[in-house]
Amino acid sequence: KGGGVYSRSAKSIPLSEPVRKALQVDASSLTPSELITAILKAPVELFWNGGIGTFVKASNETHDDADDRVNDALRINADELRCQVVGEGGNLGLTQRARIEFARQGGRVNTDFIDNSGGVDCSDHEVNIKILFNKAMSEGLLDEPQRNQFLSSMTEEVARLVLINNYQQSEALSLSEYLAPTLLDEHIRLMRAMERKELLQRQTWNLPDDENLSARRSTEQGLTRPELAVLQAFSKIDLYQELLASDAVDEAYLVNELPIYFPEAIAREYPQHMNNHPLRREIIATFISNSMINRMGMAFAFRLHEHTGAPIPEIACAYLVTRKVFDLPGLWRQIALLDNQVEASVQLEMLSTIRRLANQATLWLLQNVPRPLDIGTTIDKYIDSVTSLIDALPGQVVEDDSEALAQVAQDYQEQGVPESFAWRMAGLPHLFPALDIVEVSLQTGQSPVYVAQVFNRLGAALDLHWLRDQIDQLSRKEHWTRLARSALRDELYRLQRLLTASVLDFDGTNSTDAKRLFENWQEIHKSVLERYSRRFVEFKSARVDLALLNVALNELQKLIRNLDVGDS
Repeated sequence: KGGGVYSRSAKSIPLSEPVRKALQVDASSLTPSELITAILKAPVELFWNGGIGTFVKASNETHDDADDRVNDALRINADELRCQVVGEGGNLGLTQRARIEFARQGGRVNTDFIDNSGGVDCSDHEVNIKILFNKAMSEGLLDEPQRNQFLSSMTEEVARLVLINNYQQSEALSLSEYLAPTLLDEHIRLMRAMERKELLQRQTWNLPDDENLSARRSTEQGLTRPELAVLQAFSKIDLYQELLASDAVDEAYLVNELPIYFPEAIAREYPQHMNNHPLRREIIATFISNSMINRMGMAFAFRLHEHTGAPIPEIACAYLVTRKVFDLPGLWRQIALLDNQVEASVQLEMLSTIRRLANQATLWLLQNVPRPLDIGTTIDKYIDSVTSLIDALPGQVVEDDSEALAQVAQDYQEQGVPESFAWRMAGLPHLFPALDIVEVSLQTGQSPVYVAQVFNRLGAALDLHWLRDQIDQLSRKEHWTRLARSALRDELYRLQRLLTASVLDFDGTNSTDAKRLFENWQEIHKSVLERYSRRFVEFKSARVDLALLNVALNELQKLIRNLDVGDS
């Protein structure tokens, strides 16, 4: 009410009372440039830029830096914005430095290429669908009017696919932003690695220099959302190029992923044309790079490559196994359904928990499954057993852990998460050693759930759960501490796996009572276990650091030697 449409060539524009109130100005009229400047400074929720031009610069930039002389007279500085959110429907409505300044002041902003990516994605789908139809038309399977009708009928589904992709991309940025202070060291290493590959120039993209990064580290500040958007984009480019140059995208299993990209009608009516699409490799590489980075973070592949030395395509294959075996898409869908039902921070924390589980499982596969890893075969080996472990939670955990699990589930419910999903999420940390448990199950012939019960009783009785919790509490901020943390956890699970297999071999009766079996095993080895327990009483009363945790693991290794447990 009180608004209007006016020419920018007018000498002045009258302002009604509602307009003056909305813009918080006292003048009864303003020149067009003055009015646009007032609009840019309006105290609103969203400033949506759909025009051509650069309207906001950083406070330490000149108008020449904005490189848009037409709008010099009306341009404002980022610290003059009073909106909560900036959306860039046009290109370069803000300079990158302005975005960063606005974000550091608490504003919500991506970049123009993020806010406009839906249009690019839509065009990609259109082109790839038309390429498929051109092949079908050349074979006489349909004519042009039929093709056009088919295209029109898929409009809503293509829109849905595009929106899903862009939802996930924005969600990934939100999670990266949420974890940014913790992941700063990792993001710095990623940035420098891209510079060494000559893929990225920090100065060109206004990414912070080393001095700025040191200042952020000292104040525990991470990269801003616009900076993370740049890193995320280049991470996708890098991963895509690595995949396309490899044989990984030719894996027979990956044909199963094509229906995720195409509308259902194409998968149903033209499966052969879809599977033999001329750009099949490019589509698969795009899908994998989007999935890995949207779901696991921009530094995921880089981090695991540093940790294991595995080639990036092998990491991608291991991730795809994890994604399927642990039914991660099902979890992600459930979290998406909670939009506007729970606080965003609750969803981000759940996504972070899934990410940690997936990282652990992917790392395990890279370290324990011979390479090159066959995706389909590896999924078939583990999926049923892992599913049985998921279904058996919380029954497989011991009493102390059961109480803690119930408390986490209750906390989720109090924050608005439905009961069944609250229990599912609460159980995820207990699935970290799932693949170790499955290996023992395959080795001994016992059911995965029974093995898990023995595994968890060992953990409780030998203070391995305490040790696990202390390892998990180590900082994830510094690179070397994070590597040490991961190595300690992997070694703990490996040793617990050896002990579990030993206890099961001790049985010899095919008992189905894990508690009785374990009590019998404890009685036989009572003297050895008592010496071990006395050492752990000391550990639990001391200050916990890396040195103590290493000594504690060494005590566990001694125990295994004293029990004469063979390696596997």
